[in-house]
Amino acid sequence: MMEVQKKSFEEKYDTFMTICQNFEPVFRYFCMEKFLDPAVWFEKRLAYTRSVATSSIGVAFEQGKILPTPETVPFRLSRDIVDGMGITGVEGVFRRALRPNSDLAPSPEVLLYDPLFDWTMNPLKALYLQQRPEDETDLHSTPNAEDQECKRSLSDIDQSFNKVAERVLMRLQEKLKGVEEGTVLSVGGQVNLLIQQAMDPKNLSRLFPGWKAWV
Repeated sequence: MMEVQKKSFEEKYDTFMTICQNFEPVFRYFCMEKFLDPAVWFEKRLAYTRSVATSSIGVAFEQGKILPTPETVPFRLSRDIVDGMGITGVEGVFRRALRPNSDLAPSPEVLLYDPLFDWTMNPLKALYLQQRPEDETDLHSTPNAEDQECKRSLSDIDQSFNKVAERVLMRLQEKLKGVEEGTVLSVGGQVNLLIQQAMDPKNLSRLFPGWKAWV
């Protein structure tokens, strides 16, 4: 996928589908092997499915569209993530929990002051993060001068609270009202659209290869 990153959408899609043929979803086996008691297995799988739904609600702000390699999905819902939900997949618990008026949906005010969400993400910072080598995880390594300067610049940018938060919160308010792609949808229609977008191989094939959408 890295090799075809700058090629056509068709080539990306064909390569993605070829890779998928060599990877089978296996996450369902985790709960089966980890929790041998049927009641505990059911409880943990249910908790996982609800957790995925909560996370999906929390990241569906279209913040990823400003990345150098724009995110084409509203949230992460690759094959293995769905596989962990069991035989019903995204139907049932996940679909109900994903509803915009669900009790799991956080309020905009809470999201605004959430210290875990980076409102100051911008194309420069995103480019640095996306181009950072995967093996750059050694805490004891000494960064070079160029890398240190880049990090200092990114740190300065993070100090200012920009307009990104306003834009994201306005989009969130639209989503809570059922507005998708300029059209007001029913709750069921909105959930259907988001799930379809998240699982569409054509969208997944265009994502940044670093997060391995084929898994």
